[in-house]
Amino acid sequence: MTTVFLVPRRKDNGHRDRVWDYCRARWEALFPAIPIYEGHHEDGPFNRSAAVNRAADNAGQWDLGIVIDSDVMLSRSQVQAAIDKSAETGRVTWAHRRWRGVTEDWTRRILDDQRDFGPEPSRDEVDLIVDRTNPLSWSCCFVIPRLVWDDMGGFDERFRGWGFEDMAFQSIVAGLYGHERIEGDVVHLWHPRSEERITPGQPRYTATPEYITNARLGRRYMVALRRDFAKHDRGDMPASEEERQRDIRNLKFDDAKFAGVVRRLGLPNWDDWWPRLEELRDGAKAARGKPTSPTVTVAVTSGGPADVWDARREYLAQSLASLTERVTGNIVQRIVFSDWPDAITRELSHVVEQYGFYVVGGGHHGYSEMRHRFFRYLNRKALGEYVFAAEDDFLYERDVDLAPMLDTLRDNPDLRQLALLRGPAFPREFEAGGVLPSLKTPTELVNHRAYPFVRHRDHFTCNPSLFRKSLTETAWPTVESSERAFGDRLLRDPQAAFAYWGQGEPWIKHLGEVRASPTGAY
Repeated sequence: MTTVFLVPRRKDNGHRDRVWDYCRARWEALFPAIPIYEGHHEDGPFNRSAAVNRAADNAGQWDLGIVIDSDVMLSRSQVQAAIDKSAETGRVTWAHRRWRGVTEDWTRRILDDQRDFGPEPSRDEVDLIVDRTNPLSWSCCFVIPRLVWDDMGGFDERFRGWGFEDMAFQSIVAGLYGHERIEGDVVHLWHPRSEERITPGQPRYTATPEYITNARLGRRYMVALRRDFAKHDRGDMPASEEERQRDIRNLKFDDAKFAGVVRRLGLPNWDDWWPRLEELRDGAKAARGKPTSPTVTVAVTSGGPADVWDARREYLAQSLASLTERVTGNIVQRIVFSDWPDAITRELSHVVEQYGFYVVGGGHHGYSEMRHRFFRYLNRKALGEYVFAAEDDFLYERDVDLAPMLDTLRDNPDLRQLALLRGPAFPREFEAGGVLPSLKTPTELVNHRAYPFVRHRDHFTCNPSLFRKSLTETAWPTVESSERAFGDRLLRDPQAAFAYWGQGEPWIKHLGEVRASPTGAY
């Protein structure tokens, strides 16, 4: 089993380099058979995530990676125990619990004297040289199996400058993979404080754009861990429901403090973006250039008058559960666009949040006006390059992988929409033997890169479908039969076409008899 050290670095031709020279010599003496690979990030604010990823790439083929900061010391037995535990369990294993900071004076003495602490520094020795102790650390030194590293895609390189990439990593590991911990201390040698994170003497919200973005992105990882997995970062004991809700409230409250400066600096507006850990992981992979699949916003419309809410609420819950289980891909945002009266919004939010969605829109406007507002919202606020749009009363009967659908749309620029086919629902469709035989225009089965689809120029559908975000630049008409009118508007382009995914088999099933309006427009 090949084991390697992975070290994120930036040269300073000064004190930090001296610290690393000392620590590296100690690691080489304690573990002479384990090679050390450095990953450097030299341009712009230091990106520790990118540096760790580069070290992992530089190491080539390995089975266990020991990620260490360039300014820490641990006992040999702790690190060996972490290696053994990670090899045994296949889980990320931290080699320490407490973080202990060495004073500036003692750090300089250690470097000047090249002091030898031996493989197992004593508690008395450590107590003498430290002035700060953190009872729990999620950084500094841990062992990660290659299978976990490859599945999660390494560290999230969207964290630029100092901070929060370690809490994002902890959230992903704790929520999706599980971890182990070895008891003991990690000793951190002093170095000058990085000032790229905040302006000295100023509050947090006056920090650099990189720090603000890091802080907001990190909180989304931390909220997702608590919301979806009922876990936290304070240790191994499970949190009570009261603690979990308190954490989420506090994290969101702190996040809201940045809202004003975010707008002033033109930073990404993430006020309503609280994704699942899987989406954050996949977004981080995309940021590293893999997978190459573009990003997707999943947007579900839901609405109607108040008197049908009780029945439609059940349809919505079933539909979101089915969508969450069956529809996969590089999803970076999940929204439910509401056309319900405002009095229903709180209950609607409670229904959708358990599936990782959040509510936008609101107020009951009717179908055509709702679709107009929906498209306008997507054009301005969708985070994905593509949109998977759906209605709130469909079950997904097959697994839907968005990646090949995205490939199909990218390779076929004439396609304005790639929809999922449902079974017949109207008399004309039953008489014809299905949706496709009922169309008034010809259909063509196209086999593209082993991804078949049925091309046509008949209609645009509001049933679940994938399309480019740029489609929302075409305003939705506020007229009767607006779905037909919108499709006809797109078909003014003689090259435009629509398609159903697959070879003509149904992918979705329509739910229920209670319609959202007397005309069945929803």
